[in-house]
Amino acid sequence: MALLCATQAFAQYTIKGNVKGIPDGSVLYLTAVGNPPVKLDSTIIRDGKFMFRSVKNVPEPFWATMKKDKDFVPVADFYVENGNISISGTRYKTTVSGTETNSQYNEYNDNINSLFSKIYSTHTKMQLTKDAAVADSCKKALKALETLQQQREVEFLKKYPDSPIGLRIIEYRARSASSKQTLYLLSLLSPAKRQSAQARQLEDRARQLAKVEDGAVAPDFTLPDASGDSVSLSSYKDKYVVIDFWASWCAPCRASFPTMVKLYNTYKDRNFTILGVSLDRNEKAWRKALSEENVPWKQLIDQKGKVGHLYAVAAIPHLVLVSPDGKVIGTYNKAEIADELKTLFGESKTTSSR
Repeated sequence: MALLCATQAFAQYTIKGNVKGIPDGSVLYLTAVGNPPVKLDSTIIRDGKFMFRSVKNVPEPFWATMKKDKDFVPVADFYVENGNISISGTRYKTTVSGTETNSQYNEYNDNINSLFSKIYSTHTKMQLTKDAAVADSCKKALKALETLQQQREVEFLKKYPDSPIGLRIIEYRARSASSKQTLYLLSLLSPAKRQSAQARQLEDRARQLAKVEDGAVAPDFTLPDASGDSVSLSSYKDKYVVIDFWASWCAPCRASFPTMVKLYNTYKDRNFTILGVSLDRNEKAWRKALSEENVPWKQLIDQKGKVGHLYAVAAIPHLVLVSPDGKVIGTYNKAEIADELKTLFGESKTTSSR
């Protein structure tokens, strides 16, 4: 009893929940979000109620999930920080309250994160429709939604310059933003937050990205192909080259190969080629993927990630189009690259997500 009282008295954070719809006796796991995720604690739910408690100080709030083992959808995701955190609601619709960062997170979810579902549904409708007028209407709506989302992100960063959610916003946005846009978002953080390791990493990537953006000379590199021969980007001089950054474990990358094969076959006789650069660390997995996909263009492996870093690759698939004079034309997704090539080779342009 004395030990229990002492533990309660010195607890740095307590997470209490009352969530309906979870079978009695289920084990809930508290997991820090990361690469890889880290399981921190577990508890058993009784009559919908559960509790996590820790005497360890949390120097910085961190993003976490709480879910049943093997469940894909978490019961809740929230920020763990010192204080008393309350979770209530039903299994797939919970509310988290009690601490400052989680209040901010509720605001983020209501005003910013809620727009993702609208963007996704609009984008899906645009991709599936065969009606040009509907596609054009979706494209305009998509642009308006994305603009609104980015405006709200800026407003959030200005309102909460010390929030850990701000860095999460910037990290996501930096995957597709220009170096100038990323540096602007970082400038909205408080001086202390800008000195964090995550912020400095984002700044370093933005400055590296500036070296490979539109109009810059594409940095040359040399990597081994599947035969073990060294291949350089400069050996493709006088051609339009799409550098396709991918990996065997990246499902969207491999799903894009049929589209890329069509593009390759369409333009291969028109001063065009594709150069695959895998970010696989596991050579065996890379070779297995190559045999399964059997794409016709040259494939290289960047096991140490040096070329990926050189080209400031934040997420894959990542397509970089290089001109015959060795300059970067731009970075694209598979829909955008199709339109860009149609423009380059004098064909009519279709509606894309760009």
